[in-house]
Amino acid sequence: MSTGFAAEADPDLLAGKLYMNRLYFLLVLVLAISCSDKEEVAPPAPPSHPAMKYTELNGREVNFTQSQVLDVDNDGVNDFVFYVLPIGDPIFKQDKMRFLLGSLEHTLLFVDGTDNSSPILNKGAAISISNQLPFEWWEVSEVFLAEKITENDNSFHWEGAWKNASHQYISIQVKKNNLRYNGWVELSFDTAGQKLLLHKSGISLVGEREVKAGF
Repeated sequence: MSTGFAAEADPDLLAGKLYMNRLYFLLVLVLAISCSDKEEVAPPAPPSHPAMKYTELNGREVNFTQSQVLDVDNDGVNDFVFYVLPIGDPIFKQDKMRFLLGSLEHTLLFVDGTDNSSPILNKGAAISISNQLPFEWWEVSEVFLAEKITENDNSFHWEGAWKNASHQYISIQVKKNNLRYNGWVELSFDTAGQKLLLHKSGISLVGEREVKAGF
């Protein structure tokens, strides 16, 4: 006989609800585990260093009487020349022995101005295809390295950014078939011997690619 109170819940109905709750919990748990197991997408690898053509220069000397011409890509065409330019200055009564790197066909990286200086690079430094301000790539150009200045009384001193260079690198760029190929020359100065020493050159075999000095 009804008493007016709610009837006790059906045991089968309670069991069904409990089963559905458990099933829902299991589905959520499986979904969470599957999401956590997904592999993270790795960032794209940086481009590898391009293949290079290396030339051992074995300490070739550049001095007052001797220049050095380089065919850095070994195609039978001379690309760059290291040489010494003697300059007499009657106004200041000085004689200068100026060491230069020149090119008539390709480009060199320097600041255009009174000294045409080029960045002194250590091993691993990047050599970009584009300008590296304040340095810019210039065609038909020469780079001033260092010079010995002798006074009227025969005293002398050295000037120029490269005068103390020791196994450091200068940027070069060869243009061929409308592509630019970056490279470097490893060099040292011997001011006591009044000479420049060339150790090694490297030039990219792949156009339009950044390279690293010494690699």
